[in-house]
Amino acid sequence: MSSFGVGDFIRILGRKAFNAIPDNRDLYCLTCKKHIFHYGLSYGEAINASPPKSETAQAILSILGRVNDYNPGFSLLLGNTYYCSGCRRVKAEGGILSDINNKEDVKYNP
Repeated sequence: MSSFGVGDFIRILGRKAFNAIPDNRDLYCLTCKKHIFHYGLSYGEAINASPPKSETAQAILSILGRVNDYNPGFSLLLGNTYYCSGCRRVKAEGGILSDINNKEDVKYNP
């Protein structure tokens, strides 16, 4: 039986409260219909995956996304963002509103 220490609790709380360093995880993909490896994204990267906007709007949204990586309230509401290694679909996981965000079919193209 493994022990769960204070360090583990702080690490999990830090990942939930901040999206600054998202971890890579095996998650269930709604498109592939299987558990598959997902890469972590910051909010700035996830915003760039959305449909194209003007360059100015895209730059402002990217900066706001990077700032929101360090906003604990934003991460608790929207969850951490990931993209599927198979179909490259962006999804949110672990937030109050993550189910609403997952209804959008956005592909990540770096």
